[in-house]
Formats: sequence, structure tokens, C-alpha cells
Amino acid sequence: MRLSKPISKRVLGAVALHGLVDVAAPETLLVYPVVLALPDRLSVTSFAAASVLHFAEDTGILWSALLHLALAVLPPRVAMVVLDAYFLCVHLPLLFLRLQWRPFALSLLFAAVVAGGAMPKRVCRGILEEETGEVVLRPVHLKVVIAHCVVGFLKHL
Repeated sequence: MRLSKPISKRVLGAVALHGLVDVAAPETLLVYPVVLALPDRLSVTSFAAASVLHFAEDTGILWSALLHLALAVLPPRVAMVVLDAYFLCVHLPLLFLRLQWRPFALSLLFAAVVAGGAMPKRVCRGILEEETGEVVLRPVHLKVVIAHCVVGFLKHL
């Protein structure tokens, strides 16, 4: 899956590492291996469905579906700016609030976001195409995101 260039490598680094909060969730031990075993051909569709459900934790299912629809029809560069803005202004702040009573998870999230923003070249090296600067998500990257979304979903059951 190819996406446009991020608004900054620091933002991409912070976003990419925010899933490390899953280390604090016992569900991770089961979810990640199961999702990583999914056939690659299911990764894009599963990613889209998981992403809609994941952002529904922030805004509700209707707004999440509308956001994803907008991301699909907007020009790629505009969609990436909207997605990055959403992560910075909605998703990450709400995740911090949801974790305020889980100190270990909150500490992991804070450390991940700081590390991702401070070391973007190291974090983004495998997902940024050198020539164009576009984000390229291979099936393994999509599966990691799917697993992160599933862990978050299971926390709300």
C-alpha cells in the first residue's frame, strides 16, 4: 500500500511507534502472532476494516467511516495531511487520556511518541521510499497495524 509523503518524518516516527503501548496489554501475546500469520492477500482489506474500528474508539463508527471515506477520495497529499493532523490532534491525545489510569501503558506511549519523533530516520527507514519520500506499507507493516487495532478493540470488550 502506497501513501503520500508524511507532513514530517518526526510525525511519522511518533505515529509509527505509538503501537508500542500494546506491550502493556496481555492480549498482545495472542493477537500479534495470529494476525502476523494472516495470508498477505488479506492484509489490505483487513487493514481497512481494522483502521475504521480503531478510529471508532476516538470518534464513533460513523465519523470513523466518514473519515476513511474522505481519505480514500481526497488527493493523496491532502489525505496524508488530514491523516497526520488526525493522529496529532485527535488519536494520540485521546489515547493518552484513555491510558491515564494505566501508568505503565501511559509511560510506554509517552516514550514511544518521544522516541519516534526524536529518531525519525531510524524509525521510518523501512517504510519511506528514498526517492519519493512516500510511505510504503508492505503486508507485514499492515499486519502490525491490524494487530494494534485488534488489541485496542479487545480492550473495550
